[in-house]
Amino acid sequence: RNLIEPAGAEALAGVMSQCPRLSSIDVHMNLLGLRGVEAIVRAARHTAQTQHLLVGWNDVGGDGREDEAMANLAADLSKCTNLISLDLAGNALCDGGMLALATGGMQACSSLQRLSMRENEVWVSGLQHITVPLRAMRALT
Repeated sequence: RNLIEPAGAEALAGVMSQCPRLSSIDVHMNLLGLRGVEAIVRAARHTAQTQHLLVGWNDVGGDGREDEAMANLAADLSKCTNLISLDLAGNALCDGGMLALATGGMQACSSLQRLSMRENEVWVSGLQHITVPLRAMRALT
């Protein structure tokens, strides 16, 4: 575990934009919070080669803003057309965050093969929101 905070994530995102061939971004288990994860995902959408994005365990949810934030993240993720794996585990995401992710353009990630959402705060209703878009994503295993 590192101690990268939102400001550090924003600085890293600025460097990422200068690395067009960057294919894997692993910043899991930090202190990025919502602001930091948004910065990393926003930068990843401008890095055309990004295939693996690991932003789990960064305390994204739990502050009441994650529904809106997940909608923003989904919109940015929809631009990551080469994304193969996405790890959002352990971020305290709730049912509303799942709905926002499912309706926010996640289907555009047609190359996505692995999605990790483990150890969040999602109930059956949240899973129901995301099952239809996930079924449309044929590459998922």
